[in-house]
Amino acid sequence: MRRAVTIAFLVIAFISIFALGRISRSDGDPSVANNPPTARHPTGCTEATMKGTWGFSSQGTHYGTDEILRFAVVGLMTYDGEGKIHGSETLNSSREVRDKRDDGKEGEGAGRGIERVIRERTFAGNYTVKSNCTGSITINYDGGDPSVRADCVIVNDGKECLFIGRDEISTTGVSKKQ
Repeated sequence: MRRAVTIAFLVIAFISIFALGRISRSDGDPSVANNPPTARHPTGCTEATMKGTWGFSSQGTHYGTDEILRFAVVGLMTYDGEGKIHGSETLNSSREVRDKRDDGKEGEGAGRGIERVIRERTFAGNYTVKSNCTGSITINYDGGDPSVRADCVIVNDGKECLFIGRDEISTTGVSKKQ
């Protein structure tokens, strides 16, 4: 009898701990505990969720044929609420030249190259937002620099956006609503 009570107590304790753990991971909302994490916004997201001016920063690497460009960017961008974006940024970058000899070893020109800072570099572009608060951004720079395409997720009740670059530009960043 004593053994049965001990086993019953352990089973009840295990179930209680398991249930409390599931509820605590969902901030008290049991429906969240049974679903995979998603970006949440009280009313879902649209292009209008992004409307306004946002501060942003990112850093990354661009892999070219003969060089590697490392960069960091900070700036402001304005979303119109209907899919258009414009803004300006300051870019700090350094280029490493990949000079290879015929035998595959580094040549004399290999190493760190040009370092530059560009202030108030302007851009315009487009963005899309899905109802699940994910989206994409395309930025086209004035002056002919390569376009940047990124995927993003809107978090913090529409006050913050996390993004990651696509294509040959490896970049991550965050933007926050002003």
